[in-house]
Parts: sequence; structure tokens; C-alpha cells
Amino acid sequence: MAMNKMNVLHWHIVDDQSFPYHSKVYPDLSQKGAYHPSFVYSHEDIAEIIDYARLRGIRVMPEFDTPGHTYSWGLSRPDLLTQCYQGAHPVNGYLGPMDPSKNETYRFLKNFFNEVMHVFKDQYLHLGGDEVPMTCWSSNPDVLKLLNQLDGKPDQPINLQNNDPYMYSYEIRKVLEYYEKRLTTDLKSIGNKRPNGVRFVMWQEIMNNNVQLPNDTIIQIWQGDMGDVQRAIDMGYNVVYSTCWYLDLIEYGVKWPKYYNCDPVDTSFGYQINEKKVLGGEACIWAEYLDNENLMTTLWPRASAPAERLWSNKEVRDVEAAGKRLTEHRCRMLSRGLQVGMISGPDYCLRRGRRHDRDGERNCTGGRCYRDVIQYEKINVHVQQRGKGDCNQMMASSGSMMSTVLIVIVVLMFFIASLKVSGAKVVQVKMCRNKTILIAFLGLLVVYFMCYTSLWISVMEIKGSFEKRVKSSYPESKYS
Repeated sequence: MAMNKMNVLHWHIVDDQSFPYHSKVYPDLSQKGAYHPSFVYSHEDIAEIIDYARLRGIRVMPEFDTPGHTYSWGLSRPDLLTQCYQGAHPVNGYLGPMDPSKNETYRFLKNFFNEVMHVFKDQYLHLGGDEVPMTCWSSNPDVLKLLNQLDGKPDQPINLQNNDPYMYSYEIRKVLEYYEKRLTTDLKSIGNKRPNGVRFVMWQEIMNNNVQLPNDTIIQIWQGDMGDVQRAIDMGYNVVYSTCWYLDLIEYGVKWPKYYNCDPVDTSFGYQINEKKVLGGEACIWAEYLDNENLMTTLWPRASAPAERLWSNKEVRDVEAAGKRLTEHRCRMLSRGLQVGMISGPDYCLRRGRRHDRDGERNCTGGRCYRDVIQYEKINVHVQQRGKGDCNQMMASSGSMMSTVLIVIVVLMFFIASLKVSGAKVVQVKMCRNKTILIAFLGLLVVYFMCYTSLWISVMEIKGSFEKRVKSSYPESKYS
């Protein structure tokens, strides 16, 4: 991110599938909701990540998405989730979003976010609010009673027989507004005790459902176009735009020009957008089909295209010139040890560095770590004529390894010659009174030395390389 001048990490840290955040207030959330006890972020882990980002000019904004996307929360606290009904009967095991009708839900959330806002110091907090399954709310009698109270009809009877399990009424959106207003009011009271306060970011469904929130709320547009940007601004909100920069949507071919040409304040269709209300854009990548093995190659250098767009004047539109810069930047990231993917199809990069870990000092593979990592920035390439020079080049490249081999051979020859001349001489120098013991000891020493240093593997590699070069039938190169 720092190499591409991206300055905010939006960390969607929990979701339906897993709850990897370790809460000291509610430890069961991760103990029962995470994939595995080792797949959990402790407070110390988070502090380390935040500090690592800070030193590179990057802020960390967490997202704890509610009231939807909370299945993993219910693995430890099923009482927080809404019981879904089919007709007049609850469906066993079918739990929906957070239950907005219980006071306990808000007490829990206030305690939980009080901890979150002490762990994450950033002013901005993403509260989600997207894809709330309100059909479950529409089927629950307690939620419907809450809706009647919001409508000023607390005594109106509830009829569950006519509920459509696939539809929900427009009126149920009032419950979402009630939930979000009560949650944000509680969190504002906590945020007022912080030096920089707190500001909320929410997905655009909050706006789509006409939920009225404080005007300093930021709406993240991820489904719509400039019409949605205009509507959010007209409702008094600030905007972050990400519709065109969903990098996990893999498509065949070269797609970065689409990212590069996207404009978060596009006025070409007649929209009058106040650019001061559009705070920026976000390149998103979701982990439904990504993990450690393909995250880097999928994300970079494709994310470099929106990075340049967001830091460039809107008049900068030369895709061909940008392609050259992106290709060079891909090579630059490779040379710094990042395992990035392709950007514009087949190309080449001579400056490919070795992969290294975060501190740049250790290279760990298979549980063994080595401190001899070299990060290549400049490589001198020499093309030599094939033939007699190959052997010399091979011997020179082996360097110290060949010297070690020669020393071991000389030492062995010396002892063998000494033993052949006279066993008495061996006795005289008091090395050993028994030739057999001496030979066995030296043999074990040689075996230990060669196995420990993998010297025998290197010797076989040199032998095979030498034979291959000698037998090579390639014609001599005319270049030198």
C-alpha cells in the first residue's frame, strides 16, 4: 500500500463465516466463532498491525458489520440474533440479523464497541449496514410489535399467517432506522470521550433504505453510479466511491484500463457533484475465493491503477502512457520482493528480488529461518561465449564451496597416506593407538560434516552441471 501511496486500510475484520477478533469483554465470540484458535487477532496483534501501518503513513479503519452478516456472532450469543418464523412457528436453527427489539442487544453492542474504540484509535469506524435480511424481521412477532410502536400503533394485533417468507414491506425499514439511530447514538456518547471523537462509515444500503443519520456520516457507494453519489450528497452525506474497483471480480484479459478510467466524480452525464463531498475511493478485495496463496497476485499490481487514478488530475487519461508506468512499477515491486501478478500480459523483468518477510532480515521456509536474504536492486548481466570458458565460469561461481571441498580432500589424503606409511608413526604422535578406531572416527566425522553442510548435494550438482556443459551440442554464440 505504501508503495502505491494508499493511506487507509479498511479492515473488514468479522463476517458470517468467522469472528477472528479476540474480545476481552466477550471472549466467547472468537472462542466459538473463529475458524480455529490460531486464526484469531489478539489486541497485541492489532496494535502491532496499526503501528506497522502508521510508520508507513497508513491509517487502519476497522469494520464490524451489523445488523446483518452476524452469523458467527450467534455461535456464542444466539440470543442476540432474530429468530426467524414460518407462519406462526419459529424455524429451529434459522437465525437472522441482530434482534432490534431487545434492549440486551444494545447493551451488548455498547460494551463491545467501547472496547473496539479503545483498541482501534482511528477517528473513523465502519459500521457496515449492508445486505440486512429484513424478511426475517418481517416474520418475527417481537420485531413486528416494535414496528407497530414506531408507527404509533402499539395495540395493533400481529398476524403471522399472511407473511411472505420472500418479501418484506417497506415499513420494516423503520426498524433498520431505529436500530442504526440507537446504535450510533450510543457510540457517539463513547466517541465524545476520545480526543478526535468518532465518525461513522456505512454501506450504501443505509442510504437506499432512507435511513437518516448524522450528516458527518460517510456513505460508501459500492453498487451504484454517479446518480447514487449525487443522491448521497443531496442527503447531506460525504461519500467514498468503490463501485468500479472491486478487484476480487476476476475477469479474463487486461482489465486495469477500466479501473484507470473510472472517475469517482464523473460529471459527463450531467450530474452536478460537489467534489468536496467525495472524500476518495477504495479498491476492494474480498476473501470468498482468496487466501494467502493468491491474495498478492490478485491484488497487485491491479490496485496500482486505481491508486494512480485517485492521486492524479482527472485530465490525466493517457492509457498507453499509464501502461508503461504500471509495467515498470510491477517490475519495481518484484525487485523489492513482492510476489505480484501480471498487469498487461506477457512481459519481462530482470530485477526480480527474493521474497522476504516483514523485517527484511529473515527468510523462513518449512519452519527453518535463514538470515542471509539478499534483496536485489541492481543485477549485472554478463553473456559469455560457450565452450572453454564455461568450466572456468562454473568453478568461479562455486567459490568458497569448492575451496571447502578441496580442503576436506587434502586432509583425508594426508591421513590416509600417514596410515599407509606406518601404523607406528600414528602411535608415536599419540593420535590413536588403534588404526581401526581412527579410521572409523574420521569416517564418521566426514559423514557428519558432509550431511550437516549438504556438501554432498552441492558436489553432485557441480558434477551434473559440468557433465551437462561438456556434452552440450549448442553452437557457439557470436555474442560476448
